[in-house]
Amino acid sequence: MKKKKIYTKKGDFGETSLLYGGRVSKNSLRCRAYGDVDEAGAFIGMARAQCNEKDVIEILGKIQKELFQIGGELATDPDMYEKYVSNFPPVTSEMVKELENNIDKIEENIEIKEAFVIAGTSVVSSILDVARTIVRRSERSVLELHANHALSNEEVIKYLNRLSDLLWILGRYVDKNRKVEIYKS
Repeated sequence: MKKKKIYTKKGDFGETSLLYGGRVSKNSLRCRAYGDVDEAGAFIGMARAQCNEKDVIEILGKIQKELFQIGGELATDPDMYEKYVSNFPPVTSEMVKELENNIDKIEENIEIKEAFVIAGTSVVSSILDVARTIVRRSERSVLELHANHALSNEEVIKYLNRLSDLLWILGRYVDKNRKVEIYKS
């Protein structure tokens, strides 16, 4: 049996395939949106790999899976969205609520001061802060898709908005556990 190669050469001229058919330019709004989400997931994986807190590792692992889910939704043309949701679960309000519940639990364990936090107090919190900024960029990309009537599920916007809050609070929680000063201004 001939081994399948990783490269296909189909994208050599600047186009890529969407899930369930169709091709778009690699610099399209859709590709930018799911690319930003993919980048956020990679940084979250880096934070997870450096983390010692089992509760944070569990939360980050679940988020990575959910970001794949979001990437799949974003990589599907709205005309094919029904086919997508017949094969994969869409992002739901329950997923957003779970992010909120995680934020609430973590907030009970740390004191939030009115001050700016400068990234760099620990490796893990710094990576989480980078991931948070990428999630914010992802949110802007998805909002641009939405403005162009090309977003099938508005829960994605809510999820990304809440996720950036969760990543911020996780960074502060990790720093508290490492007993490092988190407020720099």
